[in-house]
Amino acid sequence: MDAARDLFDQFVDQGLSLLNRWVAEGVREDLHLDFKRKAHPREVRLSDEDRKNYSKALSGFANSDSGIIIWGIGAPGSGNSERTKHPIHYVRGFAEYLDSYISRLVSPSVEGAENLVIFEDERRDLGYVVSYIPKSSRAPHRAESEGLKHYYMRYGESFKIAEHFELEFIFGKRNIPEIGVFWGVEVEHVEADTSNGNHYDCLLRIGVTNQGKAIAKYVCLRMRYDSISFYQVDQDLKSDLIHYSRPHKASRENFYSITARALQGMVIYPGDYTNFFSFRFSCTDKDLMNQNMPIFESYYDLFGEDYQGKTKEAFVVQGKKITEKLRKRIDQI
Repeated sequence: MDAARDLFDQFVDQGLSLLNRWVAEGVREDLHLDFKRKAHPREVRLSDEDRKNYSKALSGFANSDSGIIIWGIGAPGSGNSERTKHPIHYVRGFAEYLDSYISRLVSPSVEGAENLVIFEDERRDLGYVVSYIPKSSRAPHRAESEGLKHYYMRYGESFKIAEHFELEFIFGKRNIPEIGVFWGVEVEHVEADTSNGNHYDCLLRIGVTNQGKAIAKYVCLRMRYDSISFYQVDQDLKSDLIHYSRPHKASRENFYSITARALQGMVIYPGDYTNFFSFRFSCTDKDLMNQNMPIFESYYDLFGEDYQGKTKEAFVVQGKKITEKLRKRIDQI
């Protein structure tokens, strides 16, 4: 799961209310979050300082694990929880300038970067910009702003120039698999004309995708899930190419763990995916109309040949997202 994408999507859904809450709570900068004040908030163009900040972020987040910058918020310094609002004038134009600089401030260009305007006062064109920068399979990316010309990485709450051994590793990753966890929904059965509209038996699919440039082999995905959740794991999964363990209790209360290991001969090609787990659930038209789908919360470990594994990663799917995707599936029936 892309942690920065999840944060960005929360801002798409909640906008200024989420930003105000973060400022009030003093949310800290971290591996995926950076706050930046615009150098001259009453000028639409990017200053030299703005270009350098954006260039470092494009390089650092793309070379690391993705991230977002929130422009127009002050973060006084490390260890300080105070957050201050400094809204940007002509904020639409500022976001357009950020879009235009994506391909000019980093080399190679970062694919999938986005900029979202959050208005403090839309009539006055006053507000903030949230910049999303994905982790890149084309890394390493070099900052190209004048005076930089370095490769950056994200360490904690700051960007630093990458060490030589890190660049060796990143260059070496160009021809290795880049696997990640994804989700989808399917409708298995429809019962028409119940008191709450149609009744749907559904599956929440959890799988592994490969966005790298090499074949992924010997993939292992371990999920830890809430056994009393609305979404119940399908324990009857069988495959000639995947070995499934029996579910067993995990350390967290009510959570169980289940492991799926790819057997010899099961591979995931670049740009392809494979489903590993299914979680069963049911809903009605009334549930979908009221957006009553619960959140799906879990944790995972992910391993594979020539892949730097991940452990204890949170995997959360918002109920609203499940509802939206399920509606699209139903429309196709």
